[in-house]
Amino acid sequence: MNEEVDLQVKPGDAARAIIIRDGKLLVMKRKKLGEDYTTLVGGRVEPGEKPEVTVIREVKEETGVYVAKPQLVFIEDAPAPFGKQFIYLCEYISGEPALSPSSEEYVDHQSGDLYIPEWISVNDLIRNLTPFRSERLRTEILDALTGEFPEAPKSWES
Repeated sequence: MNEEVDLQVKPGDAARAIIIRDGKLLVMKRKKLGEDYTTLVGGRVEPGEKPEVTVIREVKEETGVYVAKPQLVFIEDAPAPFGKQFIYLCEYISGEPALSPSSEEYVDHQSGDLYIPEWISVNDLIRNLTPFRSERLRTEILDALTGEFPEAPKSWES
C-alpha cells in the first residue's frame, strides 16, 4: 500500500511515542474530567517544532524516560478539537517512568486529574482493562507487535 500521507503540522497536532522495553509498552493511564483511559505518552507540537523532536521532548518531560531514533509509523487524524496524532516508534534509551513535578501532568494530578505513566504487557493491551483512548490505534499497535511496524506511515481518520 503506497498511500499519500499529509505530514503538514498544524496547530493542535500532537506527537506520541510507542516505546517498548522487555516486551512491555509505555503508556499514560489517565483519569481526566471523570473519564478513565489509556493513551500513548506525548503531547502538542510547539510552533516551529518538528513532531520527531516533540516526541522525544514530551516523553522526557512527562515520564523522565529517554528515547531516540523516532520512526513515524502511524498518523491518526482525530476530530476537533484534537488534530493529527503523529505516532512514532521510538528506541528506549534509559529511565523509569515517573511524573516530573515540573510537568503539566503533575500539576493536573494535584487538582484531581490522574496521570500515571507505566509499562503494560501485551496481554494487558489485549485485555484493554483501562480502555485505550483510540481503539483503532490499540489494534494497529497489537497487529504491529505480532507482525511488524510499517516502513511508511499508515494513516487513518478516527
